[in-house]
Amino acid sequence: MTSEIRQLAEKYISDHNNPITKKLELFGSKLFLSPLTEDEECRKDKFFKDKEDYLKHNRVDRRVARGVAEWLPLQNQAKVTKIVGALANFGVQNKDGKFLNAEEALFLLEINKLELVCNDVPMGIEEAYKNIRCLKKYLAYKQLALHGCKLKTPVLKNSRQTEEVEEQDGPPTKVAKIDENVDQATEVLEKLRQNAPKTFQARDSLKKAADFDVNMPTCREKFENFNLIVCTSEEYASNVDEDNLNVFALNSDGDVSFYKFYNTNIPIL
Repeated sequence: MTSEIRQLAEKYISDHNNPITKKLELFGSKLFLSPLTEDEECRKDKFFKDKEDYLKHNRVDRRVARGVAEWLPLQNQAKVTKIVGALANFGVQNKDGKFLNAEEALFLLEINKLELVCNDVPMGIEEAYKNIRCLKKYLAYKQLALHGCKLKTPVLKNSRQTEEVEEQDGPPTKVAKIDENVDQATEVLEKLRQNAPKTFQARDSLKKAADFDVNMPTCREKFENFNLIVCTSEEYASNVDEDNLNVFALNSDGDVSFYKFYNTNIPIL
């Protein structure tokens, strides 16, 4: 049994090192029989011999080219050391190199696009799952990533810089001057404003930062990008007043459902 396996392995290696690059020359098909010349007989015999050799040749699929990343336990990240194929679309690039978060590293490891190494030892999928701090967060990430979405961890900006940009953004606001002669019209407009439909404002709403910024694939241009917030059923609040770009991922027994809430204008009766 061992010798048969050895011979089979040697044949696979030989076929892989000597692939068939020449296309099979077709002899042609006919719907009738006719006497063949000596040259045509030679061509026919050569065709059948080549076809038999082609069928005997074992096709050996090349191993999937995978990227390589080194797992950093303290940072809970993976530093990419070899970028191959789809790996260029994942992670964050800075002056120190390209880094993957735990969800990205596990996802690429599961789809066989990444070889994750820790202390010069390749890491398995079971061991990589232990590095995930929130399994529900990864399940939501995986479901969207399999549909072609690009998920990035939002970068927190300096609040002082953000305030300066907001102050400098746009032209100065013009203040309307109220004419003293139109006091009666102003009172009517004020009453209409008080009785008009207003945007619902929840007092005890769920305030939680987004876990991922999700960019939809280009083939689905009619869908807008959104912010993904992963939460459990215990954290879910029915009176959620959030931005329309926020989508909530609720995990129940391994099944992930996505919900989106909109602000509603209701009249004050």
